[in-house]
Amino acid sequence: MLPVRPEPVLSAAAMRRADERAIRDFGIPAHTLMESAGKGAALRLLQDVRPERAGGVWRVYCGKGHNGGDGFALARYLYEAGANVEVLHLHRSEEPLSGDVAAHFATLCKLAETDSDGRLRMAPYEPGVAWSHAAVHVDALLGTGLASPLREPVRALVERLNAAPGFKMAIDIPTGLHADLGKPLGAAFQADLTCAMAARKTGLCLREGPAYAGQCAVIDIGVPYAALRDAAAADPAGSGLRPSDPLVRAWMPVRHAASHKYSAGLALIVAGSEKMTGAAAMAAEGAARIGAGYVACGCDHRIRDSLEIQLPDVVTIPLPAASDGIATEGALEALSESLAKCRALVTGCGLGRAAGTRAFALRLLETAEVPVVVDADALHALVGRTELLQSRARGRWILTPHEGEFRRLFGDALDKAGISSEDRMASARYVADAFDCVLILKGYPALAAAPGGKGKTGKTWINATGGPALATAGTGDVLAGLCGGLLAQGLTAERAAVAALHLGGAAADRYSAKQSGRALRATDLLREVPFALRERLGLE
Repeated sequence: MLPVRPEPVLSAAAMRRADERAIRDFGIPAHTLMESAGKGAALRLLQDVRPERAGGVWRVYCGKGHNGGDGFALARYLYEAGANVEVLHLHRSEEPLSGDVAAHFATLCKLAETDSDGRLRMAPYEPGVAWSHAAVHVDALLGTGLASPLREPVRALVERLNAAPGFKMAIDIPTGLHADLGKPLGAAFQADLTCAMAARKTGLCLREGPAYAGQCAVIDIGVPYAALRDAAAADPAGSGLRPSDPLVRAWMPVRHAASHKYSAGLALIVAGSEKMTGAAAMAAEGAARIGAGYVACGCDHRIRDSLEIQLPDVVTIPLPAASDGIATEGALEALSESLAKCRALVTGCGLGRAAGTRAFALRLLETAEVPVVVDADALHALVGRTELLQSRARGRWILTPHEGEFRRLFGDALDKAGISSEDRMASARYVADAFDCVLILKGYPALAAAPGGKGKTGKTWINATGGPALATAGTGDVLAGLCGGLLAQGLTAERAAVAALHLGGAAADRYSAKQSGRALRATDLLREVPFALRERLGLE
């Protein structure tokens, strides 16, 4: 069986390096890459345009750079396929095009000159000139190099295209969208389909990027995987990886016929309080649903009876507590046997923020020798105590903050490092490396960053599942439990974090495919996880 490879997601700079290496080290001419880009995008567009639209005008808008060159090549393939093609370009005769772009432009011009049935027309774009209706609009104006707001006449053209009817496709990235950050630069083309060349750009996955990109298809243009992989690995902040069903499946442990509850993994959940019993229940059930063979839950003794009713198959461990919260020494003694046996610890879900509880959470983190998932109130306990991460995490802790918790914990460190909070990729990767932890930065899309160790930069994963349906209370508790259950089964902290995000999102996607995603509750997510395991990963 061939190995499963993660999909690189590249920043603009990393993509340039991959292209350069393909040309320099692998001997693939730039002209050939451009030809392959145009052909691949044309073939994909021909698949997506409905037959009733195919008889209209297919208008391609080309800039003067490489993105425009891809557009010239695409227009030729659309014409050869029988489409009625009109090319509007920004080229002026007094401004010569670069070599490969000029070559594709010249080929298209010659083809237009020999066209006898009027199906291929080319003209410079003139602002204010009226257009005929077009069934298809292809944006090949500007590529990944844009870093400042759109200028005229391109901005007005983009706004005009956004208001026009018809199917809209962008080549590589919608014009006006920041290729790394996913934010519109003044204005951005609104695509139904984006054909990303060789690899997705990070801006297609982050912030507003998915909304502007529409459906995203990656076009293989011949850049070797090694060039893409190495360019992503060498990028200090802007590139990442995208998990897939086959990749996550390859990570999952095998259950043999002789497996038993202890060999399948013991997960210890320390969570819950009088006001938030559900958080402990959902975290514990999340660990069980993802396959941990034995789940124990240490909880405030006052909620034990409630949890035992909700979770009859989870062992509960009552912890001494009073008005000041959980009593540290007594609680640690009560947990000692389970801490010695468990393979993973999950703490913080609904634990509470009383002074005694905070002191207990810190002592628990100081003494735990197993991989730990640090969520919610345990994250709150770490505010001002992040040095504990540097001394104890050792790449085996998974932190699961949302944006607010992330800023409270690491805002000062990020400010000192000069990293903008806008740049979620760089922020997540910096924290993972600087604090030697695996970080799940919740939001859309969720990111998982792992430390590189010994001065190396770690990987950042961009989750590809889930969406607005997950914006409901309790899904974070389920995610923490999924992480803990996977850690208990022997996955590394990095793989557990990535797999938990992927499977939790897949469960939400499954729910949303059947009914309104806005109706999702965290308990629904728990019911969908077993189906996601079977349908997405093929696990019995």
